[in-house]
Amino acid sequence: MRRERNRAIPPLSGLPGAPLALAKRYFELESEQHTLLMVKHLTPELDRQEIEVWKKVIRIINHELNNSLAPISSMVHSARLIAKNPEQLGKLGRLTVAH
Repeated sequence: MRRERNRAIPPLSGLPGAPLALAKRYFELESEQHTLLMVKHLTPELDRQEIEVWKKVIRIINHELNNSLAPISSMVHSARLIAKNPEQLGKLGRLTVAH
């Protein structure tokens, strides 16, 4: 421990290379000026933000896949219905894929 103005300051410890936030505030207590140093590991916050980003990416990919697959699924469904009714086979030629 280091000493500063007769007060012990513990060494910073934590994960090597882990991001830290440091905040410094001044306050007065019983007519004496004090400095408060706050150290916070940012790793949990960064992990939370990364999870939120991945959730958003997954939602976007899911949306885009559904946009692409919905017309195909609809056409397959229509083709199956027509195939079950042979008298409707003439309608199969009218099914087209939009470009």
